[in-house]
Amino acid sequence: MAASGPAEKADAQPEHGERDGIAAGRGIRYFGFFFVFYNIAVSCTTAARASLALSTLPLQTMAVGAVLGTEPAPCCAWHSTMSRLARSCRDHVQLAT
Repeated sequence: MAASGPAEKADAQPEHGERDGIAAGRGIRYFGFFFVFYNIAVSCTTAARASLALSTLPLQTMAVGAVLGTEPAPCCAWHSTMSRLARSCRDHVQLAT
C-alpha cells in the first residue's frame, strides 16, 4: 500500500499563504472595478434608480450564486430569501414616498 503524501491529493486545499493571496486579489478586483463601473453607471441615471440598483444588490448576488451553485438555492434558504426580499421592498417603499 503506497503512502499518500500531500503531492498526491488532487483536491487539496490551497496553503494558507495562497488563500490570503486569492482573497486579496478578489478584494482588489472588487473594490477596484465595482465602484468605478458603478460610478459610471450612476452618472447615466437618476439617483432614485441608482439607489434601487444598489439596494437590490444582495438579491442579485444571491440569484447569481444560486445559478452558479456557490450559494444554496433560494428555495433551500427560505428565511434568508424572505428577509432580503423584505428589506428590498422596504427600500423601494421608502424611495417611492
